[in-house]
Amino acid sequence: MALICVSPPDAGGLCSLGVSVDIVKAAAANAKYIIAQVNHSMPRTFGDSFIHVSDIEALVPFDER
Repeated sequence: MALICVSPPDAGGLCSLGVSVDIVKAAAANAKYIIAQVNHSMPRTFGDSFIHVSDIEALVPFDER
């Protein structure tokens, strides 16, 4: 299981891993279940930093700075 923080999904269902793309990408790729905190303060970054909502078992909205 991976507990991650993401930006809200875009129109295509992609969430950005934002500033936590370092080891979170590998953790999410290897986890059987992914729970994501959707934080509107998480910046949307580019590159290999996205995860699709269909790969996430639970989206938990919680904004924090």
